[in-house]
Amino acid sequence: MAKKSDELSYDTQTLIVVLALIFAYPIGLILMFAWMKWKIWVKILLSLPIILVLFTVFIIFISVALVAVGS
Repeated sequence: MAKKSDELSYDTQTLIVVLALIFAYPIGLILMFAWMKWKIWVKILLSLPIILVLFTVFIIFISVALVAVGS
């Protein structure tokens, strides 16, 4: 099957995703899951920082809410 001329090559997509992961992390994550055929463990590993930040914010929010209710 011939590749359409308006499609980006896999190497170009990889370059775009890596640069997006470096300079625009949330957009890079979306592009990574949408475009890349990387192994799932690589995708999860690259997603861990945002997951950990969100989990930490959630724990802090819950802690503050519990302290406010207890006061």
